Amino acid sequence: MIPYRSTFDVVFFAQDGSYRDSMGPFPGRERYRSPSRVPNRYSDLPLLWGMNPVLGSSQWGFVLGTSDDWSLVKYDMDGVPLDTLALEEGRRVVSESHRTAYVQRRVRRDRDAGRPTTETRRFWREYPYPTHFPAYSKVVASDDGLVWVESFQVSYLEQRPSHWKVFAADGALTATVDLPERFRLLWVGDTHVAGIMLDAFDVQIMEVRPIRRP
Repeated sequence: MIPYRSTFDVVFFAQDGSYRDSMGPFPGRERYRSPSRVPNRYSDLPLLWGMNPVLGSSQWGFVLGTSDDWSLVKYDMDGVPLDTLALEEGRRVVSESHRTAYVQRRVRRDRDAGRPTTETRRFWREYPYPTHFPAYSKVVASDDGLVWVESFQVSYLEQRPSHWKVFAADGALTATVDLPERFRLLWVGDTHVAGIMLDAFDVQIMEVRPIRRP
């Protein structure tokens, strides 16, 4: 298995749909290639727990981060940098217990489905796991300049609420917020947030929740 990292550009279009400009390249998603059973063919898949860029847009522009560290850049609609959001906070190490728990999860899933587990166990034990988790996994920008950034967590290994850091319009960290584990944040307003809640059967339910400040 050969890990590698893709790149991407941010492309700007005019209101009539014509190409206007672009910026980049930026570090993209970490991936890996592995030989397939077909001669001279390779599988190309995202790397588990690999770095993955995030982007959130709003009326004033957009926020872009690569998840390599706790920093993101705010841009206006023309791609001009406005501010850098940053924290002196390191990324978590991918430990042996994380790797072992994931191998056990994949083996248990195959066993429950009545499939052989020997090859599954070998594949995930030899998998090229990254040394660290991404710093964050999602960003949502509000029209009034707030930026909500979700700390990365392994949802199927860590059963806990999602943890968000909220940056003010001036770039300062202004709050930390916990949201229910199965709630997917989509929109942030001044007094409410909106998103999708998954019930016990993974049915999607749109919910609007109030922001309660102390």
